[in-house]
Amino acid sequence: VSFDRFPNGDISVLGGEDADFPIVWQKNFYLLRLDTLGNVIYSKGLVAGDDVQVRTHIVDMQGNVYLSGRFWDGISLTIHGEPFYTAFVAKLDELYNVVWVKTFLIEEYYCADFDLHELPSGNLLFLIRSYGDFPVIIGEMSNMGELLWYKGRGVYDPRISVGEDGGVCFVSGKKYFPDGSWAFGLLVGKTDQAGEIANCPSFDACIEIEDDFNFTLDAWSWSRSLGIAPPDVPFDIVSFDAESVPYCGVPPYPDPFFVLPDTICVQDCLSLTDLPNFSANSVRWDVVGPGVDTSIWDLDFSWCFNSAGTYEVSQTVWALGCWDVHIEEIVVLPEFGEAMLGPDRTLCEEPPYSLSANAGRPLLSYLWSDGSTAPELEINNSGTYSLEASDGYCTLRDTVELTFLQDLLTEGPPLTLPADTTVCEQHLPYVLAPYSPYTEIPPQQLWQAGSYAVEAEVFGCPFLENFELSLSDCRSRIYMPTAFSPNGDGLNDQFLPQGKDYEGIELQIYDRWGGLLYSTCKAPFAWDGGDASAGLYTWLFRYLNTLSGEEEVLSGEVNLVR
Repeated sequence: VSFDRFPNGDISVLGGEDADFPIVWQKNFYLLRLDTLGNVIYSKGLVAGDDVQVRTHIVDMQGNVYLSGRFWDGISLTIHGEPFYTAFVAKLDELYNVVWVKTFLIEEYYCADFDLHELPSGNLLFLIRSYGDFPVIIGEMSNMGELLWYKGRGVYDPRISVGEDGGVCFVSGKKYFPDGSWAFGLLVGKTDQAGEIANCPSFDACIEIEDDFNFTLDAWSWSRSLGIAPPDVPFDIVSFDAESVPYCGVPPYPDPFFVLPDTICVQDCLSLTDLPNFSANSVRWDVVGPGVDTSIWDLDFSWCFNSAGTYEVSQTVWALGCWDVHIEEIVVLPEFGEAMLGPDRTLCEEPPYSLSANAGRPLLSYLWSDGSTAPELEINNSGTYSLEASDGYCTLRDTVELTFLQDLLTEGPPLTLPADTTVCEQHLPYVLAPYSPYTEIPPQQLWQAGSYAVEAEVFGCPFLENFELSLSDCRSRIYMPTAFSPNGDGLNDQFLPQGKDYEGIELQIYDRWGGLLYSTCKAPFAWDGGDASAGLYTWLFRYLNTLSGEEEVLSGEVNLVR
């Protein structure tokens, strides 16, 4: 319960249901104006629940009533998941009617305590406390709700109050030293009406005031009853000796600066701890990049970069409602790829073979399975080879099995063709049948002469052989005389075939009337004219063409000369 007096001696009472302890905030609160005999003259109140809470109230020299309180918008949460309360001041007239309400907008500043004090000028000294190392904001506002000045003080989680002279008194259990270190210890202090302590610095604060807060008090019913006197509580006061010495130590102001590597590899995780941000009222990390736009409310930073691209990481720190930000840009490189050395394969060339890595970007270091560190490895034997390589950011390990073709050709040449061939035209098409003991090659029909290239793939390696096909008309070379003289002089005494590329079958001689005059099936297939008279005779010669393998027939006339 909070009490204060009106100029005429009446008493103003603030009471309600406790919302906080040990700092008492009133929810579902009421105001009673009592005369000097304790009779209620006016009464008003508000059923607010946890959304609106009132800390205390004062009555000024003109009879105006000021409430100091806090409210929750029902949505905003602190980094600890608790309601984020915002401070407000309400001015009431002597009948508890609302004159104005001012809301203190202080970014990322949790209102844990609020107190007011009337200054001799009629203005109001306000005191707002949060938690942490920079929790106190002291300021002055006019009785019309205008901000006149305000500043912050760095003192850890203090207990505070406003003295009768308008100075702010505080007690803290933590002391800071010039090097930024601290120690537990009792620290007692008091400011002047301007919020200053001689030779001890204050800090800037950032506050805005709004007056759109809906705050209405309703009539409040009451009844009188006899109370029960509280029991006596015995206690002893024990004296002890203490010594105080002048002291000024303030915590280091929060700094958002941090350092991250400018380039990392995808799937890498980064963490930051023990940063100069511990004294901030609030800290937010923002990560923006491919598919990511995330805020993290924490003093420390930890993030795993699961996609390649350019990211922006920023830290924003708040102290006393003021903020500062630092931004770092990080390039996240993609993985090299799954086959830096390529797939397992057969090497078609003969050894040595030069094995190198294809990573898609420059590499800085190499470590091959044989311990060598050169960009390339000379391979002389079939086997399995591995490489660990890095571009300075990403490391990839890959293994490949390489087999030289010569180690696979155990059953003979990979491709064999028949010798170049000449065939008779009538024997076309010529069937070319390549052979490989390692793969099946279908035969091909050739319909004309020419040079043919035959390709085959054996164990993934191409082979090429050429085949030459020539054509011949395949005619036997036979000469048959057109005349002979069987007179025994040794010259042209017989009629018989002469030439090559044939084997005779039968020679037949016919007279002019078509009668068969002579026939022989024996070599040399000759006719000596016999008793035939001089004249013109018809002949027919059947033979085997040894080029074509076919039986052929020649015919013509011969003149027998006597």
